[in-house]
Amino acid sequence: MRRLPDSVRDRIPQLVVDRVAAKLVEQGAEQTYRLLRGALLGRLGELTTIRIALPDLPIARVDVASTQGPVPALALGVVSTLPIRAAVREPTADPLASEVAVAISGSAAAELANWGVAKGALPPRYTRGLKPAPDGTYVPYFDWRADQPERPLVVHMFKVEDGCAHFVVGVQPHVEVNNGSLRTWVENKSLEQADASFAFEMLARIHSAFENPTSNANKLPGHVHITIGGRDVSGTLTRAAIVDNELRVGVALDIHDAI
Repeated sequence: MRRLPDSVRDRIPQLVVDRVAAKLVEQGAEQTYRLLRGALLGRLGELTTIRIALPDLPIARVDVASTQGPVPALALGVVSTLPIRAAVREPTADPLASEVAVAISGSAAAELANWGVAKGALPPRYTRGLKPAPDGTYVPYFDWRADQPERPLVVHMFKVEDGCAHFVVGVQPHVEVNNGSLRTWVENKSLEQADASFAFEMLARIHSAFENPTSNANKLPGHVHITIGGRDVSGTLTRAAIVDNELRVGVALDIHDAI
């Protein structure tokens, strides 16, 4: 308002001056936006709003970004509230147009397992051989050691009934997709610590859960079904592996007609 003569400016209440200035700024900003949208944003086409519904998990936020390359893709970065020590690395290979690539760090997988046990999403009680059992007397706690590739996954077993005991087992987990099923097993099993009586320690060492360095393979279904935008979507696992302290999975989607 410096361009107003002093005689005029002194006669106008400050409230009126402020309102006029605010209106001029608003109109100027709107006009500038229209010019920018016409000159710069026109090539982007129609703007899209993305809404993501997530399950009841300990998630702080989801970062969404588009990626450039031979196959343009949408990258979703899920940030958890759990005490995860290592995040996933930036992908080094271009995504495939035929699948959805999922990566989760070993630390995140271990903390999610602990959260699931505590919240009841996973079985809360287990046998000494880490088999789910309603009358089990053990509660597990999982940890991931990124600096020990021979046995990165650590399983703490706490005996909470019929006496107190605690032992620690280190394993090397493996996953793969075989004939449409997810196959899981562990190698290099080792009893690393046993905080209990001598008799319990000896029993733990000779128990079949630890005497065999490699476990039997378990098979899980290799298919998932979800709903996206009112359409039924079925997914088939195409690959799975644990590489560089990360679980990496590929899912091929088949989108059906609207339901």
